[in-house]
Amino acid sequence: MSDMSRFRPRSDDNTGPRQSNNPTNTTIPWRGQTTRLQDMSREELFQEFGRLQHANHSLERAVTIAEEKEKTLRNEHTVLTTKKGELTAANAELSQSLMTSKAEIKLLKDRISGLQAQIGKMEKTIKVQSEQISKKPEVNNTPQRHIPVAPSFVHQDVLLTQPISYRHNPVAPPFVHQDTFLAQPDPRALVYGQAPPSYNPRRTQATSSYAAPTLHRQQNSMIRASTTYSPDLASTQLSRQQSFAGQPLVPFGTTSVHDELATNMNALTMQTEDTAEVDFPTELNYLFKLSETWARNYANVPDHGRDKAIPRALVDTFMRASNQSVAYSLLISGSSRYFLVAKLINAWMTENFLKISLVKGFSSSTDQDIRQAKKTCQDKDASIGLQRACLVLMATAVKDIHRDPKFEAWLQTSINAKAAPMWGQLSFLLAPGADTAWEDFRYLVAEAHRIGFRMLSVPIKISFAYPDVGPHTYFEPSSMLCRDANIKGDPQAWKHQQLRVRLGITPVVVTTDIMGDGIPKTVHLANVLLMQ
Repeated sequence: MSDMSRFRPRSDDNTGPRQSNNPTNTTIPWRGQTTRLQDMSREELFQEFGRLQHANHSLERAVTIAEEKEKTLRNEHTVLTTKKGELTAANAELSQSLMTSKAEIKLLKDRISGLQAQIGKMEKTIKVQSEQISKKPEVNNTPQRHIPVAPSFVHQDVLLTQPISYRHNPVAPPFVHQDTFLAQPDPRALVYGQAPPSYNPRRTQATSSYAAPTLHRQQNSMIRASTTYSPDLASTQLSRQQSFAGQPLVPFGTTSVHDELATNMNALTMQTEDTAEVDFPTELNYLFKLSETWARNYANVPDHGRDKAIPRALVDTFMRASNQSVAYSLLISGSSRYFLVAKLINAWMTENFLKISLVKGFSSSTDQDIRQAKKTCQDKDASIGLQRACLVLMATAVKDIHRDPKFEAWLQTSINAKAAPMWGQLSFLLAPGADTAWEDFRYLVAEAHRIGFRMLSVPIKISFAYPDVGPHTYFEPSSMLCRDANIKGDPQAWKHQQLRVRLGITPVVVTTDIMGDGIPKTVHLANVLLMQ
């Protein structure tokens, strides 16, 4: 059979036109067409085959070009994605720089305002002095400024360099009793070997929104401590904490019928801003002693029947504060139960009132600015200048909130919202007859707000750390203060004996003034109970 025989049509295929014998006609027979391939010459077939090969090569070149274009587009997409990431990073950096610039501008504006105020005072002083110089000398009959006089029992040659002042001393709430208030012995008693007599302080006019509580009425005697501390230990470890006189309680949010400044519950809303330096040791000692006193007065009566009703969540909280066996022994003992309750209150106050979360919820814009500033300040790679700007921004935000007209209403709502859940837990621990516990607890919350606003208004880093408990946590005199009445001796000896911590009542508080020397300073020692 010849090579062309397979192209011959069947005998019955007589339909359709026949293909022309014209050699120039190279039309390809498609489906649906009938043609006589046997009429095509060999030369025509070769020509048709060559044309198909050429078309195939053209298609291959087109596919290659399309693949190259696809590859080019992919490369361009990769480049655009990279540039998009770079632009996003640049945008974040610009946002951070903008925030820093705003903080620096605000700081500069505050400084300019302060300088302008100083210039105004200087101009007034110059004007007054010029008028006085231009006048003839006259006899000065104006009384001299009152200088505090030392009490009669203080001899002149041993008088302390600092005048005795009761204005800025923290004042204990009315639930403090003489036989229950745990107070550090008066430092003057350590100097003169005797306790001071009763003292009738003068009523003073507070000029600061962050000023300490003012005294209202005369107390018959100074409140003394029911638990005696070692004088050496107290002078070296415990901050300067004096005894306080009591004051009448006024329900929060109402006006005193005796004196509008008799209680400091409305101090944050009634008075003006204070720019004085915050005494962190005194404020923290005062606040933690209030919580301890409240726990001792109202939640220090073990009751096996009532304690069975304590919710599981509260029991778990006690277990986290110490281990299971130790927490139970602390809870059933009248000499240690209040320490465990005070730890619960202190941890709650530290988280809600002594950190920047105190002002959370005042406004969404302020929350966002503070959140971004806090994140930047906690970044280890952030420069000192950036950290300073963020601290100034947060401190300024706290002051702005305090000056806002809506602050008073927000403060009332904040105190109620934060006190109610904690009170729900403490109510299971109350002793019978604790009728004034709620009012005094609100007083404690109000004081926590006051102290928190004072501390957060200062651009300074503050860290809180409660000591761990367990077999590998030992007493450290540089950061801890032992509160066990039955453990006596030298703190260094306790360290060498490797006495372990069974409960951390208060945290170690360290401040770092990066606006100044940047050296960390311990402003409050952790009060602890030890295991022998």
